[in-house]
Amino acid sequence: MLQIRFAFAGNYGNEDSLKVILPTGYEVKAVEAGKKYDVFTDSGNMVGSIEIVEGAVAISFYDNPEGQDFVSAWGLKHQTHNPKTILYGYVYYVLETDRWQLDHVPTVLLETAMEMIGNYDQADNTYFVSFLRGEWKSDSLTVLSMQKVKREGKLARNTGPTTLLLGNIENSWSMQ
Repeated sequence: MLQIRFAFAGNYGNEDSLKVILPTGYEVKAVEAGKKYDVFTDSGNMVGSIEIVEGAVAISFYDNPEGQDFVSAWGLKHQTHNPKTILYGYVYYVLETDRWQLDHVPTVLLETAMEMIGNYDQADNTYFVSFLRGEWKSDSLTVLSMQKVKREGKLARNTGPTTLLLGNIENSWSMQ
């Protein structure tokens, strides 16, 4: 299931206010007013859910054909919050916590991410990753590809896809 979380200007505490952010052809029904809503197609098929969490909107897209249509429609309406956008960045393993850390703001441009590789080629346990924006959760990151950064800016073979358990993400605001 893809999920995306982001801050949205406005008060989204009821069904009418959430209609503004939904693509055409979708509606919401309150599960817990002001906190959780189910998203349906006009024909009544459940395609996802919306939660209001700490001033942000968290949208989950279900893994069914209608849910995939919802993902596509959402991505067209909200391109900067498209859960199928591929992002590139760097992660490193923190031995003390047995968790991974996403370092700095991921980018949608592969060449921009590759230009940054010189910042990582002397560090231990650093990996170049690609992932879908919607595969980032607060405690995990499912990557499409994962390559160890070697000396002189070289990359080792791809060991992805895999899911990484994330620790205290110092730059988590960049993903919201």
